[in-house]
Amino acid sequence: MSEPTRRNQKGTSVNEVQALADAVLEAACVAGLGVTVSFDDGVVPRHIYVNDAAAEIMGSTTEELMGGAVAVTFAPEERERVKNLAARWRQGEIAPGLVETAIIRKDGERVPVEVAFSAVNLAGQPAIVTFVRDIRQRKETEEARRRSEQRFRQLIEAAPDAIGVYRQGRLVYVNPALVALFGRPSEELVDRESADFVHPEDQQLVRSGHDETDAAALPQTPREYRIVHADGRVVAVETMSIPIEYEGRPAVLGFTRDTTERKILQAQLALSDRMGTLGMLAAGVAHEINNPLAYATLNVEKLVRHLQRVAPQDFSDTVGPAIAAARDGLARVATIVRDLQSLSMPTSAERWPVDVKEVIDSALNVAMHAIRGRARIVRDYADVPPLKTDPTRLGQIVLNLVFNAAQSFEKSDEAVNVLHLGVACSGPAVVVITVADNGPGIPREHLARIFEPFYTTKSRGMGLGLAICQTLATSLGGKLEVESEVGRGTKFALHLSGPYQR
Repeated sequence: MSEPTRRNQKGTSVNEVQALADAVLEAACVAGLGVTVSFDDGVVPRHIYVNDAAAEIMGSTTEELMGGAVAVTFAPEERERVKNLAARWRQGEIAPGLVETAIIRKDGERVPVEVAFSAVNLAGQPAIVTFVRDIRQRKETEEARRRSEQRFRQLIEAAPDAIGVYRQGRLVYVNPALVALFGRPSEELVDRESADFVHPEDQQLVRSGHDETDAAALPQTPREYRIVHADGRVVAVETMSIPIEYEGRPAVLGFTRDTTERKILQAQLALSDRMGTLGMLAAGVAHEINNPLAYATLNVEKLVRHLQRVAPQDFSDTVGPAIAAARDGLARVATIVRDLQSLSMPTSAERWPVDVKEVIDSALNVAMHAIRGRARIVRDYADVPPLKTDPTRLGQIVLNLVFNAAQSFEKSDEAVNVLHLGVACSGPAVVVITVADNGPGIPREHLARIFEPFYTTKSRGMGLGLAICQTLATSLGGKLEVESEVGRGTKFALHLSGPYQR
């Protein structure tokens, strides 16, 4: 009769425990996991079991390791920590845990390892079972990734474009250019939704373009939107996004560029294009009108001479006023055509002496349809010498300011609304052109920003008109200033400097 099977307190047979231990050791061997068992002799734990994988990791044979002190195989700077772990184990404090450390192989090679300790009872004595994993490949991968990320940071931190890394719509990295673009410190940007700094009208557009989980859904072309700078300015930008892996997780890399100057240039080009088209139209109209206009003018003059000869009394009393009105009408047509041509001439880098009063009057003639019936015009022109400048650009500035002033009046009333245009000298070589109105005025909180691109308080328009005026003024070597008081009106002053041609 066979010997009864011995069982432990939990009812598991010794054979079953042995089979389980063998299975665990075989699995560890297949996984390349080193296993050691150590007893404590009261001085230092010593190996009583070392599997082949552990011996391979430690660079020795199992025979060389058996009975050896555990700490001997650890790197010198790690041995004290191992001794402390052993001391804690003797005091009953040690618990199963995972420790990253390093061992020194017999050939002197340093090997990073991951070690798991577990306290067990073998044959009535406390022992330590240790599982060792060679993590050289993992460490090399981590180091390569660290170097890659370091190069990535060095590259994008030196990049002139604003670059941010987004995850789930939140900024996880910003380069110095992006910090400057938003006008906020990196601490205020990181871990915040990028849409928090976007113009309210464009926030939904931005939120839809940062899904790192769906690379196909990322926009394939740059997205244009507006951000709000820390000082309140609205800045036009465009962003191109690509999917990347950042710190081991999917993310979106966004390249953002300030397009404010480009937008202004585009608006200026569009204005120049419109003015050029207007010039072509004016030239065509002038060609078609000038001949019949000249014919009509000559015949009116012929009629005047004839009536003065055959019926001088009737001419003076009856026909004279009608003919004078006809003469004025024909002169008006000729003036309008001439002014359209002068204001729509292509701009040139060359400048020549011009009479600024004539430029202002030409702009007024073109804008008269927007002024007539809405406000009365008051001219206050001082006697100033000709100024060397570009009359086309100057005319564009005055025309825009006149249109803005005319549109500022809430109601059309020539008896109340006044549009004042002035010309004066403020120095030996400075001419000041003013366009003022007695309209509702501009609130103080808006006044400091009216020359900013895209800033407008109107329900229509892009807010580029005054920005273009300031740019044109700068191109002429001048500057445009504004004064306003709510309820009393607004005055724009264009200061232009240049040598007088006497």
